[in-house]
Amino acid sequence: MPRCPRFEPTSGLGPTSGRGGGARDRLGPRVPDGGEFTSVKHARFIDPDVPYHILCKTLQGFHLLRPDRRFALRTLTAGVIGRAQHNFPRVELFAAAVLSNHFHLMLRGPTYDVVGFVAFCKREISRRWAPKIGWSGPMWGKYRATAIVTPDAQVRCLRYILSHGVKEGIVARPQQWPGFHCAAALASNTGSTGEWLDATAYGKARYKESVKNRPRVVRKVDFITTYTVAFTKIPAWQHLADADYRGAIRKLINTIVVEGRRARRGRPLVGLRRLFRTSRMTHGRPPSPPWYVLRRRMIAWDDPTAPAVRRFKQRYWDFQQAFRAASDRLLAGELGVDFPTGSFRPSIPEARGSPARVAA
Repeated sequence: MPRCPRFEPTSGLGPTSGRGGGARDRLGPRVPDGGEFTSVKHARFIDPDVPYHILCKTLQGFHLLRPDRRFALRTLTAGVIGRAQHNFPRVELFAAAVLSNHFHLMLRGPTYDVVGFVAFCKREISRRWAPKIGWSGPMWGKYRATAIVTPDAQVRCLRYILSHGVKEGIVARPQQWPGFHCAAALASNTGSTGEWLDATAYGKARYKESVKNRPRVVRKVDFITTYTVAFTKIPAWQHLADADYRGAIRKLINTIVVEGRRARRGRPLVGLRRLFRTSRMTHGRPPSPPWYVLRRRMIAWDDPTAPAVRRFKQRYWDFQQAFRAASDRLLAGELGVDFPTGSFRPSIPEARGSPARVAA
């Protein structure tokens, strides 16, 4: 599990940074001074104008995404992300890294597009990779979306994603990570290329030929599309020219390499040979509280005293209050209640034989 950068987390406690009352008293129990967090589940809130850090772990932290020697997973992952960009063109992808038991994304876009983008990546990676490693059943846990509001936090988040592979002591440079990683693409502006198999069209074509008296050979290669994952400049560095942006990325990478070498204190790297031998059933325990609890409840991975973060928190809590009020009215039987824009309306199961179902 990755470490949290050294800012004070803006947690899901309430609309203010103090210990006073506010929306949290209407959303859940008061938080005691010992640092416990409310167990109330918040409605997912995605601000289309704010970048988000997406973190998603595999089921129980198993190393199901451990890279392979032939780089098949990297090609597959790049193809899935490239296809997701094709399906959701309004989503801006700033950085991405897929590790052995989790992945990181830094992106921005409309609410439903961001959610659809992440869901598409999770679904298609599991559908295409799980059979290759003999895995059945769920592959992912829930993902965490944390707002990255200020320019300083955006640079820190980008640097944090770039550091993966190095900070664990596996490789000397992030470009050497054998799985999908944005470092090489951002530093050289070459893009990460992957392949996408249109399995639906391929299956239909095979079936169509199988019922013929003289079937033709259906080649899988004819249904493969090559995609190049495109990365966008982070908002904090939008003003930089392309060459200057790549130079800033290379400077971050060089700093990561130096810090990784210093952290190893002369110890050798884990290396790819040992990585490839790691069992996919390997899994680690999550860190003990309070950090793990803080990370799960963090709504902004940023400086809570920054004015932009305070404004974001206010929008966040206004949204939560509106969603909770609409939910209470729905539970009271008001089926036509309007939920706030950008929210996901709870579904209402219909009883078998109900008038609504009969009328349909």
